[in-house]
Amino acid sequence: MLHALAEFYRFLRRSCAAYGAARRGVIVAVTIGCGGVIILQTLLGHASLAASPNQAVSGGGLTPQDQKLLNAQVASSPYAAFLLSNEALRRSDFALARQFLVAGLAAFPDNPQLQSQALLVFIAAGDFERGVQAAKTYPEDEAGSILASFVLVNQSLKQNDLVAAAQFLSRIKEKDAGDSLSPILLAHLAAADPAKPLAAAKIYGLLSAVKSNPNYAVFYQYHLLLLAEQLGDDRQAAAAFAALSEYTTQKSGLAVSLARAMGRYLEGAGKFDQAANLYREASQNVSEPKILSDDLARRHAKPLPPPSLAELFAQTYLDAASLAGRDGDEGRVTSFLMLRLAEQIFPDRNEYKIYLAEAFNGLQQPQAAFDLYTQTVSDPIWGWHSRLNRAILRDRLGDKATARQELVALGRERSDRYEAYQHLGDFASRDEQYDDAIMYYSKALAQTPDHTPQRWYLLYLRAGVYEAVEKYNLIEADLQAALKIAPNQPQLMNFLGYMWADRGINLDQALVLLTEAHAALPNDAAITDSIGWVHYRRGNYAQAVNLLESAVLMRASDPMINDHLGDAYWRIGRKREAVYQWQQALTLDPEAKYIPGIEAKIRNGLPQAQ
Repeated sequence: MLHALAEFYRFLRRSCAAYGAARRGVIVAVTIGCGGVIILQTLLGHASLAASPNQAVSGGGLTPQDQKLLNAQVASSPYAAFLLSNEALRRSDFALARQFLVAGLAAFPDNPQLQSQALLVFIAAGDFERGVQAAKTYPEDEAGSILASFVLVNQSLKQNDLVAAAQFLSRIKEKDAGDSLSPILLAHLAAADPAKPLAAAKIYGLLSAVKSNPNYAVFYQYHLLLLAEQLGDDRQAAAAFAALSEYTTQKSGLAVSLARAMGRYLEGAGKFDQAANLYREASQNVSEPKILSDDLARRHAKPLPPPSLAELFAQTYLDAASLAGRDGDEGRVTSFLMLRLAEQIFPDRNEYKIYLAEAFNGLQQPQAAFDLYTQTVSDPIWGWHSRLNRAILRDRLGDKATARQELVALGRERSDRYEAYQHLGDFASRDEQYDDAIMYYSKALAQTPDHTPQRWYLLYLRAGVYEAVEKYNLIEADLQAALKIAPNQPQLMNFLGYMWADRGINLDQALVLLTEAHAALPNDAAITDSIGWVHYRRGNYAQAVNLLESAVLMRASDPMINDHLGDAYWRIGRKREAVYQWQQALTLDPEAKYIPGIEAKIRNGLPQAQ
């Protein structure tokens, strides 16, 4: 969303690029006998630190002897501290990065390379006391100065120094003309000033950077509604509410923050029933419906008071984190920093710890996520959700037996929640315990209301297990039931259409389903393969070849797509190419049950078509 977020990521990339330079420094140190050998051996030879970039790095994986060696290196060389901190940072192990950096700065407090890392490492690790100190001395001409300014904005806000907060926000706006976050915060800051130095029109005008981007139309109207609420501007509030109502009618899904802002407007107008409907709708789209239970209980009572300025700032960071999280790897990093900025304002809020745990999970740091969930298991609203995710992480961390025990208990505890049984089904299916998987998916379905998105997906999952045990009538029953709930869902249409095509039945119906699925997702390799396969089954071999060639180009590593293309080539007389595709399929690790058939085709070709 925000240009400032991209700046944060570029700052991270700049720090990580310095890793290469530091590493070269260590190699030079080796040649002059400065002990760099131990660092490199530890980094490149130790299991936890030599893992692939997608694996977690954990200080807990170090033996006492390794830790002693590392501490000695950090104390003897700033390059060692820089290198080790950067490596941990690169792998998103922020706690370990902080550990190395703190030790390095204790030994070399004036080292500029270590100082340059301090801001990002301390904020990413949630060490706000050190992070604020690093922000105060961070050079204004460096890319990370925008992060420093946001940290100082928050510190000023917590000290109720609104003048300083405004100055830091203005500094961000001057540095980054494309930034959309600082103008929003400046507008809320101006609206909160009891002296009202700016007219309402000028305060609304601060949002022009958001208004000019059509992708953020809802975000713009949402903040107009919040500002109108701050300013007591009923006319503007009504206009923003009308615009947001039109959006929520057209789009599915209603965020909690948006539902609460709109709900407060309705409650203020005495329309408690309409507000309750908004809260119910939003509760269907969140991981813990209890989050809105207080809002529903307030019906016909005193309206919810407007949020404080600190709450507006924190919520703006959370919303920015949500938007940034949609933008791949860069978005995950910047989203994480936005969550940390919200936490800086309210460090004890369990809801923020939940969001950070989810972010750590996305950054491949399951132990950090597990620890945060553990801190929130007693929360009256989030406790069940935290225990659920902690159990899931237990499985990921290797304690499968305890994970299953906890998930069974969680499933029994909440008859209104299906997720514990779904994950039990997922784990059983993964471990090829198909009877258990069917049982657990069935339990999950029993705890899921009819005609909900969750229900069609559970039917889809159970159908996948039925496929593994070749119970075709049950597959078809589940997929037909799922299609009644989600009739235009491409993956459902693909599953049923492909099953029919592969069995050589209902080919006309299969073609209708797969044509619709392909129109919805023309670049999906599996769907393209399926529609090619149904054409093959119908004897349209030339058309099948065109589609299957496209599917192979989309996913060359899929053994079954290559196998299908080989069959189609054989039928149109391109037999050498057919044999090549079958041989290629064998190299791509197909399921064992398909290997004898592919080998037979390589030896003997295909029989005459009927």
